[in-house]
Amino acid sequence: MPDGSVGGVVLATVNMNYFRLFYERFSIGEKGAIFIANGAGILLLRRPFDESLLGRDISQFPMFHDYLPKSPVGTAAIKSRVDGVTRINSYRRIEECPLVLSAALSQEEVLAEWRLDAVLQNAVGGVLVLLIGFIG
Repeated sequence: MPDGSVGGVVLATVNMNYFRLFYERFSIGEKGAIFIANGAGILLLRRPFDESLLGRDISQFPMFHDYLPKSPVGTAAIKSRVDGVTRINSYRRIEECPLVLSAALSQEEVLAEWRLDAVLQNAVGGVLVLLIGFIG
């Protein structure tokens, strides 16, 4: 109101079950994780879903303590304090909401395919070297 009084309150709510079902569709591997937290570091949603973690203060976790103060967007390998898995996290602070989103893949799962390719390429290379040596 022009005189400074409050004429009413507007409330908008978001059904978190919508986000839970939405994020279940993402392929993040067996040990991947996705989370949404508010700007203060209170966990609003996490995949894999565990209701006991909702509302947990994660503001002292490395994502909030070490990375977000330096950049609102980034990627970092971080060991989870929730389950001890090292994940490659891509994160973003959304200033308009204020929310923090993170999607993470297990470093072990990401590197497993690379390691298999490296072993196969080294084996093929070794066989070629032996073949060339035998022919020579």
